[in-house]
Amino acid sequence: MYNRQSLDLLAQAGITYVADWSADDLPFPLRVESGRMMSVPCTGVSDGTVFRTAHWTGEQFYQLICDQFDVLYEEAQSNPSMMAIVLHPYLSGHAHRAKWVDRALTHITGHKDIWLTTGGEIAEWFYERYYDNARLAAPLPPRPV
Repeated sequence: MYNRQSLDLLAQAGITYVADWSADDLPFPLRVESGRMMSVPCTGVSDGTVFRTAHWTGEQFYQLICDQFDVLYEEAQSNPSMMAIVLHPYLSGHAHRAKWVDRALTHITGHKDIWLTTGGEIAEWFYERYYDNARLAAPLPPRPV
């Protein structure tokens, strides 16, 4: 987590987003002394939790991804939604696991209106369309202590 000055230092260095808060399912502005900063949600599923901590199989990870996606996809019919899939090559890159990640991505991309993207692309999209209004419409979260 960040100390009080970290976001300011990141913004001064030209960083425009972080992905460490799980406070919301959609991007939101963060308070900085100068420049601009936003949080891109990092909530979702992580191979670290599944393989290092829970010791699940690749097939169980596949089912988790698909179940998470299916619920969020249904909810997204009436409200915007995002889903992060956190992958580490040293965990999910093994052949016996990678085939299940591939199957999960095939499941996801088999649906319409899906945007496979990066945190940077999400931040750019949000800045172009919503950032200024979001800053005006709602108070920014307090700076972390």
